[in-house]
Formats: sequence, structure tokens, C-alpha cells
Amino acid sequence: MAKLETLGIDEPTLEHLIATVEEAPSLESLYALHAERLARSLYAAGVPDAFDAVQEAFVQAVVHWRKVSRYDDPLAWIRRVAINRGHNRRRSRRRQQALAEHIAAMTTAPIPAAESDDEVQALVESLPPQQRLALSLYYYADLSVAEVADSMKLSQGAVKYHLHAARTSLSRALEIHDDS
Repeated sequence: MAKLETLGIDEPTLEHLIATVEEAPSLESLYALHAERLARSLYAAGVPDAFDAVQEAFVQAVVHWRKVSRYDDPLAWIRRVAINRGHNRRRSRRRQQALAEHIAAMTTAPIPAAESDDEVQALVESLPPQQRLALSLYYYADLSVAEVADSMKLSQGAVKYHLHAARTSLSRALEIHDDS
């Protein structure tokens, strides 16, 4: 009513009331009236950093206010930007977490450098393909017997047989005797 009084109008008419209602809201008033409620609703919806997303949406509104202020519902634009920022943050966190897990998996224990022994390498290469593959997967890839069996599409018993046969061949060729 204070605005109407400054215009020198005693009794506001319907046209005057409509004109004051249809005025474009200021960005400050939109922020004051809707920012906290929007942030709480996004937070309740599970958006990480909902308050930051709303702040960023209002910053974008400041940057684009000349255009946004002419929209029928500037608050709808701000709301959409806040939701998009929230989704972007969620995706970013997922990517960061996946990268951290990937890096953690890669940096487990450093693999000690194996001594280069041409004789042993030649003996391993001389093994039959199934024995060589079973031996490589079991010792070099550090897979369990079950994982080797799954990888080779064999039973666990067949993998154990190939590992035993490979060990026996290598020990005979290297003249290693099992004292156990």
C-alpha cells in the first residue's frame, strides 16, 4: 500500500492492484523469499551440497538477470539451474569416488621386480599352453584356483592338475627336489 500512497491514490482499484502484482520481482526479493526453502527442498531430495547449488543458481541469475527478469517465472529458471547444479555435483562426486577407487586398486602393493632368468623363462615357455596359462594366472596374476578355473573355462580339479604338472616339469628341469 505504501507504493500506492506515493502515487497519490486513496483507494486502490483492481487495476492498480494488478499492476503492482505484475511488477517483475527483484532478485533480492526472490532470494529473500525462496532461497532457503529451495535449498531445504533440494537437500530433502538428496541433492548433495543443496545450499551451494542454490547459491550458484542465484549467482547465475545475477549474471543473466537482464534476460531472466523478463521470463514469466524467473524463480522457475533459478529452480531449474539449482537442480541442474545439484545433479552436476552428484555426478562429479560419483566420478571422483570411482577415480579414487580405481587409483586405490592400482596402488595396492608394489610388485617386486622379478629377477630375469632366461633359463626359467625358457622352461615356462616350453610348457604346454594349458599349463603355461594356468601357471601364469595363478602365480603372476595372483588369481585363486577358482578364478583361474573360471578364466580358463575349466574345472578347479583340471586347474590343479595343470598347476601340479607344470610345477613337476619345472622342478625336474631345474633339479629341485621337494623334501616335504
